[in-house]
Order: sequence, then C-alpha cells, then structure tokens
Amino acid sequence: MTFGTLLLFVVIGYVLYALLMRRLRWRVLRVVLYVPILSAAAITVIGIEQSVPQESASRTAFEIVDRATVSRADLVVSVSVTGNIQPVRQVPLLFLGNGKVAEILVTEGQSVREGDVIARLDTTDAAQFVEDARAALTLQQSLLDALIRDPRPEDIAAAEAALAAARAQYAAASATGPSAAQKEIARLQVELSRNRNWQLELQRDAVVVPSLDDILANVPSVQLLPSIDISSLPPVPPAVEDAINAANAGISTLNSNINAQLTGAAIANAQTVIANLQAQREALERSLTQAGNATLLADAQYQSVLARGADYGALSAARAGIVQAQIALDNLLNGPDEMQLQRANIDLQLAQLAVEQAETNLANNELIAPFDGVIAQNNLRVGAFPPQGAAVLLMDTSQFIVDLPIDETDIVKVTVGQKVLFDVDALPDALVTGTVTRIAYTPLRIGQLVTYPVRVVLDPTRARLRAGMSVTGRVIVQERSQTLTVPNRFVRIDSVSGDAFVTVERDGSLFNTLVLLGERNETTTEILAGVEEGDVVVLLPRGTDAAFGIFGQSGR
Repeated sequence: MTFGTLLLFVVIGYVLYALLMRRLRWRVLRVVLYVPILSAAAITVIGIEQSVPQESASRTAFEIVDRATVSRADLVVSVSVTGNIQPVRQVPLLFLGNGKVAEILVTEGQSVREGDVIARLDTTDAAQFVEDARAALTLQQSLLDALIRDPRPEDIAAAEAALAAARAQYAAASATGPSAAQKEIARLQVELSRNRNWQLELQRDAVVVPSLDDILANVPSVQLLPSIDISSLPPVPPAVEDAINAANAGISTLNSNINAQLTGAAIANAQTVIANLQAQREALERSLTQAGNATLLADAQYQSVLARGADYGALSAARAGIVQAQIALDNLLNGPDEMQLQRANIDLQLAQLAVEQAETNLANNELIAPFDGVIAQNNLRVGAFPPQGAAVLLMDTSQFIVDLPIDETDIVKVTVGQKVLFDVDALPDALVTGTVTRIAYTPLRIGQLVTYPVRVVLDPTRARLRAGMSVTGRVIVQERSQTLTVPNRFVRIDSVSGDAFVTVERDGSLFNTLVLLGERNETTTEILAGVEEGDVVVLLPRGTDAAFGIFGQSGR
C-alpha cells in the first residue's frame, strides 16, 4: 500500500464516520457497523490500486493538454521593473543678482554650449559699481606708486610750502585772543546792566502800598443835617416836643446811612488802589530779578573775555596741519616706513577685492549654461522680475539614465555592472540597453512596499529617446549557456512537501518524475536533475496527477 492509498483510506473512513456513524444513537452500534464498513472500503481501495499499474498510466486514459521536449538552450534570468527615462543631468538655473529681465537669448528646445549666456538682467547699476570700484583701485595704486617712488624736486618744494603754510596758520590761530575794544565793550555792557538794575530798584522803592486802615482814617465824617436842640427853645407843648424828638431821630438815621455809604465807597476805592500798587510793585520786582540775572551774565561774559586766550579749536587744527605737513615732507625725504607700506598695500588689496566683488555682482546678472544641453523650460519674461523658483531648466541629453525601483526580494540579485534590457512603450521596435552603475543603500518605503533605487545608464542608441518616456527594464541577473530547460507550465510543485515534478511520456506511458530545479525566468525553468535531453514532458488536466501518484517512480 502506497502513501497515497493510505491517505485516501483515512479520508474515506473519516467521511463515513462524519456522515453516517455519528447519526446513530448507540455507541455500540456505531462501533459494530463502522468496522465492517471501513474494512470494505479498504478492500475496495486496495482492489482499485491493484487493478491500475503502480508506475505508469495508460496514454489513452488521460487527455494530454500539451507536450514539450526537454532541450538545451541559453537561459537568461532577469528582474523586471518599470521606470522613466531621465537625462543624465537636469539643473534648474536661477539668477544670483536682483533686477528685471533685460534680455533673453534662447528659446525652449534650443541647444546651448557650456558658457553660453542664456539671459541677462538690467546691469546699469551693477556696471556703475564696477566702474567706481575700478576708479578707486586706480587711485589706490597711484597712492602706492607715489609712496614708493623717489621724490621729485617739485614735490619736495610743494611739501615744504605746505609746512610753511601750516606754521603760518598756527601763528594766525595763536593771535586770535580778545582785543582792547572787545574788552571795553564787555565792560560797558556790565555797567549798562548795573545802571538798569539800580533804576529798577529806585522805581520799586518809590511804589508804596498803604494799608486799608490808613486810607479809611483819612476819610472825614459828613454831617448833612443838624438835629434840633429842644433845650434852646421856649417851652412847647408835649405834642410838639414829641414831634421834634421824632424829627431828630430821623435826621440821625439819615446821617448814619449817608456816612455808611461814603465809607463803603471809600473802602472799594482804597482796595482798587492797593491792588494796582501791589501789581505795579510785583512787576518791578520781576524786572529787577531779570535785570540782576542780566547783570550777572554780562559780568561773566566780561570775565570770560578777560580770561580768553587764542581759539583752542583753531590752534588744534593748525597744530595738526603742521604735523601732517611735516610727516609728508619726511616721507618724501626719507621714504615710507614699513607700517605705511603695509597700510598702503592693504588699501590696494581692499580696492582689488571691491573690484572683484563688483564684477561678481555684475556676472550674477547673467544666466550662463554650466554644461552643454537643451533648454527644457524657460520661465523668464523681458521686463519682469525672475520667478522665485527655476528661471530656466537645462537638460544634458547627451546620455540618459533610468532609476529602477527594485523590490527588496530581488535587490540581492542585482549588482553593479549587470546589463539591462529596456522595452520602450513609445518605441516598441527599439533596442535599448544599459548598465547598472549604482545601487542605493537605503530603501524607499511606500506603505508596506520596500524598494531600492537602482541607477542604470543607457548605452548609446539611435532610438529617438526623450526624457520622461516610460520603459520596462529587465536586469539580467543570471545567464545559463546550453542548459536543460522546460517551459514553466510543465513544472508542478507539491503543495505539501514542496517537491517539484514533471510528467514524462515514454513508450506510451506517463510517469511523475521528481526534478531538481535551477534558475527560472518568466517562461523557462532550468532542470538540474531528474530528466534528460530529449525526454518528452506533458501537461495533463488539473486534478489528474493523483490517478497514478504524485510521487510515482520514473519508468527507468
């Protein structure tokens, strides 16, 4: 009994038990019936096995789908992946200077050479800066030349004249003290200020402010109507006497009212006089204070004029002029010292750097091609400022590359130097090849997909390739010369053990033969052992392999 027969027997027994035996109520009855039925099934399976030859099956028992002959052929194993053609160099160019675009010298699609000017900005200001820097450099060079050359007689005479002039200026500055007239004027200003101060003091003292009581004491009482003296009259009746007393009382009241009104008017007038006098005295006091300050200022100015000597600023400037003139004369006679030469050379170098910087700024207003290529994109407009991004896109189309994303399971097969065959979607008949030149060390992750970019440089070709074309690249990872091969579809893999086998047709019989597989590509598999050149392998309908055993022995 083979392993396949035993497996089939176990399956049949399990099916019988699951479908029939488990439905019976009593366990004893299930056991009594299960054993005979299982035995009958075993006898039937064994009988069928014996009725069929173990090692082969009749050719006419199965429908053969296809046949192939084991032959020797060259086997090429490749890794296929898609990508896009790119130029070997693609550089976005931009201006380093500032300004509006003044001139565009190229158009899109135009070829340029290295060093060609592509466009220019407005260079008016930059050119002026260059001219100014060059003029400053010429001046510094002249100063250095004058410093190191032998002095001419006229230069010495001019330096001596400058020294004499500086000394004369110093003498003039020394005589810049105050004159007698200036001193007298300052003294007279002090006297005038003091006289004004004395006059104001006299005016202030002349204003006397009386008190209110003093003014009221000088106001006389007024007796407008005299009273009637009854004692000087002869005896009068009582009624007349009462009338006279009443008249006297009225006269007294009238006199009192009149005096009160006069006193009130006098007080008001007195207060007005006092206020006016006080205001006048206060004004004089303020004027006197101002006059005193003016007197102090005039006296201070007078003392300053008396103490002032020559003008210090003029003396300092004149003294500095003498020192400079003397140094200039000494330099002419004795030549410059080391420090002066170093300073002059440093100034000259700074002027040279300024010229270089100005020329660099001028050059930054030009867009120059860094290599031979084609203008792929032009974003410039005359009269407008350059864009923030790339002004011009320059491509080097002398050579093309393709970056292929190789899966992590295939990257271990890829090495630098391997050949690559390309199928160009836009050029199906074109033969395009390339070589692997670089393999990335770090992967690209897109979700769960992990790939490694592989750089392929395309070989020269007459095909009309363009940047951006889609291609399918096949990296040649293995090449086998004249090895035993069969088409992939004839090779079967056991799902349980993982062993590979093929069905061989020989002398009208079919045999399942274990084979040892080698390399494999999209269509063909290399056979290292199990079959020989000239053997015929067949493809049977799915599910018929079990009829004569997956692990059937070969017919040899």
